Amino acid sequence: MIQGRRLLVLASVCALASTAPAATPSRDLRSYVLFALDEIRGKGINLSGGNIGVNDGSLTIADFLNAASSQVVAKSVSIPASAQCLQLFANSVARTSPACGPATAFSSPLIADVSAACGFPDPFPACDPGAPVTVGNGQVVVLAPGVYGALTVMGGGTPSTLLLSGGSYGFCSVAVARNSQLFAQGASDVSVTGDLAFGPNVAAGPASGSELVAGDLRFFVAGTSVQLSRISETQAHVCAPNATLQLTEGARFEGQLVADVIRTERVNGGPGSTTTTTTTTSTTTTTQLPASTTTTASTATSTTSTSTTTQIVASTTTTTAPPGGFTRTPGFYGNHPDITQSLLPVTACGITFDDTTVGSATSALEGLCVSPHGDQQLQLIRQLLTAALNQAAGGASFAQFASCDAVCQDPNATSAELGACIDTADEFNDSGDRQPAPFPQSSANSGPCKSARGNDCLVDDPSSCP
Repeated sequence: MIQGRRLLVLASVCALASTAPAATPSRDLRSYVLFALDEIRGKGINLSGGNIGVNDGSLTIADFLNAASSQVVAKSVSIPASAQCLQLFANSVARTSPACGPATAFSSPLIADVSAACGFPDPFPACDPGAPVTVGNGQVVVLAPGVYGALTVMGGGTPSTLLLSGGSYGFCSVAVARNSQLFAQGASDVSVTGDLAFGPNVAAGPASGSELVAGDLRFFVAGTSVQLSRISETQAHVCAPNATLQLTEGARFEGQLVADVIRTERVNGGPGSTTTTTTTTSTTTTTQLPASTTTTASTATSTTSTSTTTQIVASTTTTTAPPGGFTRTPGFYGNHPDITQSLLPVTACGITFDDTTVGSATSALEGLCVSPHGDQQLQLIRQLLTAALNQAAGGASFAQFASCDAVCQDPNATSAELGACIDTADEFNDSGDRQPAPFPQSSANSGPCKSARGNDCLVDDPSSCP
């Protein structure tokens, strides 16, 4: 999949560069920076270039859309009166702007096979659950191409860095924690059978000095969730045709994002430049190790830091968690309703959750699978509900549960107080996600969660539920 990459990147740049008005919307996926199969819904989007489109569905932007050189394309559109775009293509317009319109009708879908157009592998490569890769706090790890299990890059107060040396990679899931980094030293295709999550302030893209562009790092995600958290910066192409992709406040992206559903808060993006601008926090000198079936390491003295660089293929050992040390994320409980039901009832934010029925005001799925759209109350409910489930399962104990639960129930709580508790609870729920847990082995069932996400039921407003 790597061969011919440079030609594809150049073709994409040429496709994105055209700004001349056209009689019909672009049907070339390479011209789109944001593209959803079913729906885009957001608070605000700034685009420096590239188109934004929905293959056969709706686009709704609440606060602002600044896309003066972009086509905006969807069957039904609702955008603010201040919106700017090059051209608007829509068959139904609920709200528009003098600087983005009038709308021109078109036939949908735009693209017959979106998965094929974004290069989604068929058949999709398998991962190896027995070969997890964990980058510990403060480590810099260079990873050779290969087939691995869950990828975890630890972060927080002591961030870590994963460097992909280039080639094809397979992971069961990818989670990069707060403040950490994932960079590609060579053109890389990353296939993820599960979900992909970049935490707050994560940087992902071409490594500094690599001369790569965003299209040289491609993520193919077969799971149902892609999370690009607040003030993260992603320079890559992401193809996730089965997933809901969430961009939270202040997230920045360059390249292309393709998903089933895209949700955004106030975010910034564009097609990216033809030169790499990503910077790293340290400089390392290494010698590439040959591939092997065991974890190997060597160290290199950095010219700017005391970081240790470890080059590995995969870990063949399993770390046993201390008793009670595991946690799981909202996505896990949302996509495993049987496990969630077995832990109920639990109480969070003054709400007793006692079922997993879609549409119920006391449904844990409604609390876990909601798309908050920037609503801090709903965000905190989701994180506290997850923490309560972790504790009910015998996992780690969340020391700040009581204080954050009080903030959640306080109608006068400030945005700063809510935000601090959201971050704290989110970090707790991520902290032991790769530790073994006493749950039965079962396949994920994302259907009920997707149904809950798509309805109007909000657990903090019982009247919204039938």
